[in-house]
Amino acid sequence: MTELDLYRIGLTEVPKELEKLTQLEKLELGHNQLTEVKGLEKLTRLKELWLVNNQLTKVNGLENLTQLESLFLL
Repeated sequence: MTELDLYRIGLTEVPKELEKLTQLEKLELGHNQLTEVKGLEKLTRLKELWLVNNQLTKVNGLENLTQLESLFLL
């Protein structure tokens, strides 16, 4: 699996199971109720990350995402 859409499903935190999906290249977490993003450190193949329309106050652990080309926060 290289793409995962968790768009508008009412998430309040990033699911811990995501860290096992190390082949992901695109992850959509937009339109949820996330206040912080953590636990994505192992998704080093991620190229596109969608975090729009959440209530984010903290985004941590993106330093290892060296393949990341697009980050959508607004």
